[in-house]
Amino acid sequence: MNPAARKSSTSVLMALLATTVAFTSVECTQPEKLQHHQTGAAGAGTPGAAGATGLAGDMGAAGAGVAGAGDAGAGVAGAGDAGAGVAGAGVAGAGVAGAGVAGAGVAGAGVAGAGAAGAGVAGAGVAGAGAAGAGAAGAGAAGAGAAGAGAAGAGAAGNGVCMNSTVVTAGGSEATCGAKTGWKATAMPTPPSMYLNIPDSQLQPQYAIDGNTATRYSSGATIASGFYFQVDLGAAKMVSGITVDTSEGADTMDVANGYDVGLSTDGTTFTTISTCPYGAAPKEVINFKATSARYVRYTNKGAPGPKNGPTSWMSIHEFDILCN
Repeated sequence: MNPAARKSSTSVLMALLATTVAFTSVECTQPEKLQHHQTGAAGAGTPGAAGATGLAGDMGAAGAGVAGAGDAGAGVAGAGDAGAGVAGAGVAGAGVAGAGVAGAGVAGAGVAGAGAAGAGVAGAGVAGAGAAGAGAAGAGAAGAGAAGAGAAGAGAAGNGVCMNSTVVTAGGSEATCGAKTGWKATAMPTPPSMYLNIPDSQLQPQYAIDGNTATRYSSGATIASGFYFQVDLGAAKMVSGITVDTSEGADTMDVANGYDVGLSTDGTTFTTISTCPYGAAPKEVINFKATSARYVRYTNKGAPGPKNGPTSWMSIHEFDILCN
């Protein structure tokens, strides 16, 4: 290519480049009016919807005046995003949204944090003080006197000695009562024959009036109130005393624990002629005023006492009667 043509081409190229640069400069330097064509609509917004509106301004001029003002809690949401100087000034931005309304005091200060639940309502005294601990069950209800007094100590049991051996009507003798072979003995309870393989001579009532202290009557059960031994003389006599002998062998603790002596002419109605609240001696001698009777009953008054073993039977080796 000749030099003239090359020069002409270069000129054309330079002209095109200059045109492009000029066009680009025009595009990058729009007038101020064109640059902010989206701003004004955002500031005016529907009252109360201001929270969504505040984000519209890019440069801070958006928040000015109209939208933030008064109507709907202006700036409550818009403040801060618009953020720069212009929006915060005066009408909408200043103090209304940024300062104090949301950030300061309304939620953070005092309303929920202070005093409402923490003070006194549940922590103080309501349940801890005195309600159940004081006196309700501990005082006196069951501990005082209810069961401890005297219930079992009176009467039948004891270590005293009855003074029944004093002669009340002198001159009595067993011979005057008639021969023992004519007496009939009964007892309650009476064990069955050969009870627990014990020979009848150690159990049955008749063996307590046979004149032999090696034989006996035994109840076959732990003594209890109401156990008795009874003799029918066959005819009424002036009875003045009895002797109950349990002094033989190992039976010295099988004595009555308190006793009554009853006399009867018909075997049905008995009159107590002598009584004792204490445990009998192994050989108990009992005298009383001579009284007409055919039946003589000796009755135990209590369960085992101080003179008995815990399971003592009532035993009598020999039962003697005096008559005048």
